[in-house]
Amino acid sequence: MKRKILMLSIALGVGLASCQTKEENKRDEFRERMKYVAEKHKDRKAKEEREEQKEIARNKASGIIRVEDIYAEFKANEVRCKEKYHHKRFKVKGAIEGIKDTHIDFKGDGALIGSVSAITGKEINGQNIVSFNTGDEIVVEGEIVFIERIRGVTEITILCTERAIKEWNEIEKRIDFLNTYGN
Repeated sequence: MKRKILMLSIALGVGLASCQTKEENKRDEFRERMKYVAEKHKDRKAKEEREEQKEIARNKASGIIRVEDIYAEFKANEVRCKEKYHHKRFKVKGAIEGIKDTHIDFKGDGALIGSVSAITGKEINGQNIVSFNTGDEIVVEGEIVFIERIRGVTEITILCTERAIKEWNEIEKRIDFLNTYGN
């Protein structure tokens, strides 16, 4: 009888050890799969970051700045940003958030409330404004004429046509005159 109990105890012990080993194997396999997935994700993230850095370098070489870069610079130092961009001509790249009759709004960076508008007229880079869609990435060339934070909202305006620039300059002259000499 003792022998049967001993054999049964050994059999149960081996069976339990076998079950524990199977569970441990499953956990180990799961851990290995998770490591593999994490490595792949890390590799993909690193590749995306390298591609983004390459694009930034290409943009700098071609004189293109991104809307997000203007926002970041404005957030870091408003005075320096204005000195760098205000009343200067740039190529600006961004994703379209909205399309109006004669201008487009770019998507912001998500962290800073505000808008970047490009006054384009009916065409952008020789294409009719109706051929663009929200979400399209485009590059516009123009003069950045307005960079201000008004009641906590950052507003940046880019004028892309000579007519718009001329009209803006006339408006600024009138405002300066009124500020100097009153109504």
